[in-house]
Amino acid sequence: MVPRWAFVLWLAVQAKLSTKDKLANWGMQVEDKCVLCNNARDTHHHLFFQCPFSSMVWQQVLVRTLAPGIPNTLTDIVDWLVQYGTSKVFRNLVLHSTLAVAVYGIWIERNAGVFQGLSKHVDVVSLNVVNSIRDFLCSKKCVKNSTLNRAFGDKWRLPDSIFSM
Repeated sequence: MVPRWAFVLWLAVQAKLSTKDKLANWGMQVEDKCVLCNNARDTHHHLFFQCPFSSMVWQQVLVRTLAPGIPNTLTDIVDWLVQYGTSKVFRNLVLHSTLAVAVYGIWIERNAGVFQGLSKHVDVVSLNVVNSIRDFLCSKKCVKNSTLNRAFGDKWRLPDSIFSM
């Protein structure tokens, strides 16, 4: 796992990222609207689960994981990590990295809007997340050549060379 992805995920799971609601609670004068949708307060729950922008990212990314659903709360993320994050099975690596990269990508896009006034289309953000995950998965070698692993390989367009013969 790439350390920056894991670190941002760890902070998000603990609701420790400096969202605008936290900054306002610390006494800072900030406009607390979400920069991704301009419809609600910038909170952890909104940013990662209620924001229409983030929901579209989740939908476009998770369709490749063959996963049972989209996480709806920080508790769901923790449950995913417990269920899929501890084993070295390729499926778990795919799910764990997808979760971490999606959270990281949403956070980075949010920060680009807050600090630089920049915004990308949701399709661009989703593609960046997908490509980051794909690149990470392509770096793996000697993945067991099983039907399930091949299904993940097909979904992520992974080269045959990562699979052991």
